[in-house]
Amino acid sequence: MGRQIILIAGLVIVAGACSPQDSASSEGVAACTPKCAGRACGDDGCGGTCGSCSNGALCNVAGACVADCTKSCGALGLTCGQHCGVSCGTCPAGASCDAGRCTCAPQCDGKSCTDADGCGGTCGPCPSEVSCTDCWLKLVVVDRVKSNGRTTQVVLAIDYAPPAGAALPTLADLHLTLAGPAKLEQVGIGEPLTSAGKKLYPNPNTGHVYQVLPDGTIRLLVMSTANSKPIGPGRWILLKVSLGAAADAAEAPADRPLVARLVPHNEIFAPTQVDQPLWSQPIDGAVVVWPINVLPPPGDTP
Repeated sequence: MGRQIILIAGLVIVAGACSPQDSASSEGVAACTPKCAGRACGDDGCGGTCGSCSNGALCNVAGACVADCTKSCGALGLTCGQHCGVSCGTCPAGASCDAGRCTCAPQCDGKSCTDADGCGGTCGPCPSEVSCTDCWLKLVVVDRVKSNGRTTQVVLAIDYAPPAGAALPTLADLHLTLAGPAKLEQVGIGEPLTSAGKKLYPNPNTGHVYQVLPDGTIRLLVMSTANSKPIGPGRWILLKVSLGAAADAAEAPADRPLVARLVPHNEIFAPTQVDQPLWSQPIDGAVVVWPINVLPPPGDTP
């Protein structure tokens, strides 16, 4: 089989059979294995990072985030909690300590998403199990993990459901965002991709089967360098996401929801005639999952 050059979203892919000499990398570049075991921050040895530190913490030579004890609570703007074994203060009733700062603590557990949260707002956004109902490409909640009555992990699926007889894509460039205290833990592919001989193109810098773009968008590139078979409908991709305090309580209030969206852009699918029907569809509707029990509006279902 000959080589084929494919351009998708600015990325040049060389498709076709690979010889033993070039099988080490589809781009002809030697693979680099990131060295992040036991490291939370710092250089990964491949030009990337193992993570970053927050709230004034420093990354030490061992790749651990440690407090900067040369600075006081006041210098760091901390008004509550502990810093290097010293109390920065306590919060008044009705407030919670969020990353060293007192904030109003919304009271939404067991309430409807349209109810007042006690902090001048409402308990929105409302929970949603699917990003859109009639669109071809959608996000769906398929499973949850709970601990002590709280949702700590959720499994999302990317489903593709075109109408009967529609032309099918041969590759896909999927973008999505995860807002709120959330962390992508694991990505897997479904039967339609394996049947078509497709896989998720790995990030050569991290080895992950996804790429995090500069604006935080997660990119999933579905393709094969060996075939141009169409990808059938069904459950394409599964994403395991931690949320709330299980993700990162220091970065955002642990009781805020995960809001996940697919990001529309031209060139989601190739060839172009398969991509065009998506341009007018509302594929960027949100899936909303709360770690606590926030209810849909009265008379509605999530």
